[in-house]
Amino acid sequence: MLKTILCATDFSEHFRFTVDWGIWLSDWFSSRLLVFHAVPSTRDTLYASDATVTGRRIDADVEKTRERLETMMAGRQVDWEPLVSYGDSVETLVPMVESQRIDLVVAASYGMTGIRRVLLGTVVERMARSLNCPLWVVRVNRASVPGREGIRRIVVACDLSEQSASVIEMAAKMAGAFEAELTLVHSMEAPLDEEVAEPTEGPFEEVQQELQKRLRERMERMLSRASNPKVPIDAAVLQGHPGEQIPGYARRRKADLIVVGVRPIGKAKKVLRGSTTELVLRRSHCAVLAVPQDAAAGSRGQDAARSSMSATGIIQDHRCLDHLTDDAHPENARRLAAVYDMLDREKIQERCPRIPIQPADPEDLLLLHAPEYIEKVAATEEWEFGPIGPDTQVSAGSYLAARLAVGGVLGGIREVVEGRLKNALVLVRPPGHHAERSRAMGYCLFNNIALGAAYARQRLGLERVLIVDWDVHHGNGTQHFFERDPTVLFFSIHQYPHFPKTGFFTETGIGPGEGFTINIPLPRGYGDGEYAALMESILAPVAKAFSPDLVLVSAGFDLHRDDPLGGMRLTDTGFAAMTRSLMNISESCCGGKMVLVLEGGYEPRVLAASVLSVIDELTDRTRTDPAAVAATANRRKIRYAVTRCVQVQQRFWGTLTLKGGAS
Repeated sequence: MLKTILCATDFSEHFRFTVDWGIWLSDWFSSRLLVFHAVPSTRDTLYASDATVTGRRIDADVEKTRERLETMMAGRQVDWEPLVSYGDSVETLVPMVESQRIDLVVAASYGMTGIRRVLLGTVVERMARSLNCPLWVVRVNRASVPGREGIRRIVVACDLSEQSASVIEMAAKMAGAFEAELTLVHSMEAPLDEEVAEPTEGPFEEVQQELQKRLRERMERMLSRASNPKVPIDAAVLQGHPGEQIPGYARRRKADLIVVGVRPIGKAKKVLRGSTTELVLRRSHCAVLAVPQDAAAGSRGQDAARSSMSATGIIQDHRCLDHLTDDAHPENARRLAAVYDMLDREKIQERCPRIPIQPADPEDLLLLHAPEYIEKVAATEEWEFGPIGPDTQVSAGSYLAARLAVGGVLGGIREVVEGRLKNALVLVRPPGHHAERSRAMGYCLFNNIALGAAYARQRLGLERVLIVDWDVHHGNGTQHFFERDPTVLFFSIHQYPHFPKTGFFTETGIGPGEGFTINIPLPRGYGDGEYAALMESILAPVAKAFSPDLVLVSAGFDLHRDDPLGGMRLTDTGFAAMTRSLMNISESCCGGKMVLVLEGGYEPRVLAASVLSVIDELTDRTRTDPAAVAATANRRKIRYAVTRCVQVQQRFWGTLTLKGGAS
């Protein structure tokens, strides 16, 4: 996270205190440590620097300063490098931060006020408004260096503007690194903030309660987009000037770190005087992390925002493991636990934001499921363990896990449709594509992906949704929900005959939905090349003609050659090729908006590896060529599937021809 940390020091009595913080942070983050000092152009009597005297050669002064740094650092068990410049400390530090690719600067504040601050104590404030990287400011004689427990509580000062995105992102990363509690705090100077809530008539107390409710909801949404779900998060709304209220709140909460943004006031230059940042720097009882959030301070912040919008979101929740089944049951908690372990082992959170899940409300489930069935599943919270269908088991944690699975899909779709994520991968259980309106089936309780499509259509206003199901089993429930609906195109490639023995070529939809169901049932033994070829030759032209606003994928991994329940021959290469093919389709149709939802996959080790291959493709770490993989297909196998599919679907999709489809 932080590769290089620079510790800015003087040679005062506080040198050791400042360096102790730099050493502690570099040790925590395993960072390279630079210890910086600027040799002023005249003797610095305030900080007793052995600096220059008029007429002395600059290079001799710099060398003497290096020697003094080495003397003062002697005996410290840390790898470090001296960094010395000549001239004003802030003016020389700014370009050095860029050239050395510094990720964090550590400096000390002396807490001066009044005329002393104006005359003497402005170096740290100048750093805060000048640097293009975060500045960690420690108060001498107040904020002692933490021990092994690290930073435990972080308070983030946030004004809820778009510019605060970089501040929240950095705070969330710090909270994740320290496993600290994170609280986002907004303080209102006026009784009513018109930028957040429209003025309303009514008693003052009611208006304030409504406003604070809206503010809190907005802050929680901002936190949910940036925060690691393992990190405890909270939000608070205060009344009064933020520069006064936030330091007091942090002191009462016994916070170890306050995170605050720095942005310009006025056109000519950045000014901190009188700002929240300046007051927090002077009044804080603990360390302060000042994060640039203005146009000049970084393209860095803008790049982060662009990166967030083009990111792949990972949606997971460990409570999905509380859906317990028999140890011998194929759909058990071990399969998802293996995936979550892989995410941690591969440090996926460093390239993919993790999106917390809110359980779906009963109103969301009622989009497709019968009320009496929802009540039936809800009643299982009173069970210790038992069957809810011939092949589907539940326990006391199953209802919440099933609501989390649906909520994860709805949340992922919302993040993608509203532009905060490019695409998303929802890693939850129980799976869903077999679940019918009033029936649990095939290890599934609620139909996660079908509810997602209904939510996108009815709540988010999308006109057309494409659902692609590549699980080895046919998604009977998903098909049945939309077989009369021309706004949802359901495309399934699956093994046949195989459970649930549905999904033949001739199942094309009913009434107004005829032609909007495409099934490709395959004999066992198809592999990477065949699946890639069918995606490219059948799905791609149909999807282009249908032009969906969103692509949803029932991503089952039980068609892997090592899966115990399937008979297909796919490898990780096949999953990567199908993912890239769908990425290309979604890019051409709907700006890349795609959400993949975990379905089957019953060998934990294989499942985890296959999921990783999909993540690598979604994040462009790998770029598999679907055409190259399709070229390895067995021509006889492809001819069988394409001929039968085109013969049935040709009257609905003129873009499909035997010649074009089989080529």
